[in-house]
Amino acid sequence: MISLEENCIVETTCGKVRGYGRRGVMKFKGIPYASPPVESLRFKPPSPVESWEGVRDTLEYSPISPQPSSSLENMFGEARKQDEATCLTLNIWTQAIDDKKRPVMFFIHGGAFLTGNGGSLDGSRLVLRGDVVVVSINYRLGVLGFLYMPEIHDTTANIGLLDMVAALKWTIENISKFGGNPQDITIFGESAGASAVACLLAMPSAKGLFQKVILQSTAARKNRFTVESGKKIYESTIQKLGIKKGVIKALYKVPSEEIVKTQNTLERVGVSKAMVGPVVDGIILPEHPLEAIRK
Repeated sequence: MISLEENCIVETTCGKVRGYGRRGVMKFKGIPYASPPVESLRFKPPSPVESWEGVRDTLEYSPISPQPSSSLENMFGEARKQDEATCLTLNIWTQAIDDKKRPVMFFIHGGAFLTGNGGSLDGSRLVLRGDVVVVSINYRLGVLGFLYMPEIHDTTANIGLLDMVAALKWTIENISKFGGNPQDITIFGESAGASAVACLLAMPSAKGLFQKVILQSTAARKNRFTVESGKKIYESTIQKLGIKKGVIKALYKVPSEEIVKTQNTLERVGVSKAMVGPVVDGIILPEHPLEAIRK
């Protein structure tokens, strides 16, 4: 049974949110940090979330980014609902809503840039052991988050990374209301999450948004993130969907379930799903993450 407490209401820049307290930890789940990335906002950088009236309940994890079903997740209970429109959310764990300015741990989940969600980490133990504030996020995955379309100038292959940037900016603007220090943010992730951390090190748009990094088993190999791979994935995807190059409006109308299904068949045409992910496009991601780490 979730216990609600009046002192678990926090006013953010977008409106008030209600969390809950349990065993010494206050939890806020499913706070939106960007507008729904659907229709004309699909394949586009995240847009600011619209403000709301009243108090928004943030008591449960939001639906997750569209992705292939996980047999492992099904073994441990009902799979989480997937919804492209409401997936861009973050979760916060803190010991107290005060002005103590605790260090902030910002977690980016792994899953090969194809699967996973911010709810895979419960930040309660970190909060209690280190007196930190923990933030975890959902971001767009797979083709919906990393489709390279070079002939379309108002989109990018790296919108999944830009989702992370948007979540970091939201955190900087609001985390002091949750007892955190916006000038003491550590971003950390495992596997693809660690690769994302490395990418953020190389991104001009992420400069100044964090102070420390932890990379847990990064997969940022030299042969990843190439333009050549991005082009293969794009061409194979639109071919499977029966869409002509450059006709992005047609891609807006394809159900997310169909895009994920198509993504799962890429290997049949000689394109590995493991190739899906960020692309060193020279703009959003100007250099390979390994080069950024060396610096």
